[in-house]
Amino acid sequence: FTDYRLIFKVGVLYKSGSWRFGLNLTTPSVYLFSSGKQAIRTELASNISLSTNDFLPDYQIFDGQTDNQLKTDIKLPLSISIGIIKEFGDNKKRLYFTAEFYKRIKSYKMISAEINDDITDDQIYELLENKDWLSFAYATRSFFNVALAYSWRIRKGREFLNSFRTDLTSIRNADMGEYSHYNVIKTVDYNRFHYAAGLKFNIKKSNFIAGGELSFAYNNNIKQIANFTDPVELNTKDNRVLQGEIKNDMSIMYWGFSVYIGATLNFIQK
Repeated sequence: FTDYRLIFKVGVLYKSGSWRFGLNLTTPSVYLFSSGKQAIRTELASNISLSTNDFLPDYQIFDGQTDNQLKTDIKLPLSISIGIIKEFGDNKKRLYFTAEFYKRIKSYKMISAEINDDITDDQIYELLENKDWLSFAYATRSFFNVALAYSWRIRKGREFLNSFRTDLTSIRNADMGEYSHYNVIKTVDYNRFHYAAGLKFNIKKSNFIAGGELSFAYNNNIKQIANFTDPVELNTKDNRVLQGEIKNDMSIMYWGFSVYIGATLNFIQK
């Protein structure tokens, strides 16, 4: 589905000598409408034997809904940011600092579907822990992001830029509350850190910028996506077939490098 939302931003700027201070408020998103809504989920089990040598009855659970059967709403949080700029060295150098606080989003149904009781046979349906089969829940925690940057005008028309910024995860330890057994959007949970550097220069009336960004992330003791060590025919604890018990002992490391090239062309001659 495609979700259309509206947010409002308001900010103030104060300048005193070589100092500049800014404050910005971003409102929570306001839902407008959604389009192209579709949700399909199926689960199938066949010829599964349990550790007790009993057989699990074959079953299939299926449901699919579209358009008016679904209600969707992707919420964005309230955020407050501050910024500080300090000029020095005959205004050839600048130091920048910014921090932004994001308020927690309480758990809610991001995708709310109609509850159907004919998605499987009666016996299996009664065993379902969550009968809201197609709905998805979402929540975030409160967190901060910060950035520190430095610029140096080497000479006229040449400027060196570099920065460090955090990109912290919003879902780590988020409280799902009453929706803890609902479907969630599966994503990797780690904090990322970025260092970027580049050069800004002018050629006649046009401006150009070129640089790169190095990104790094690491996290450990997180929930496994899958566990194929000591698999069993049916892991009843996690409801996984041909897998072992899902543990919180996975580690992840991420490295990334991006190259940026930009140009602002000016063809107006004075």
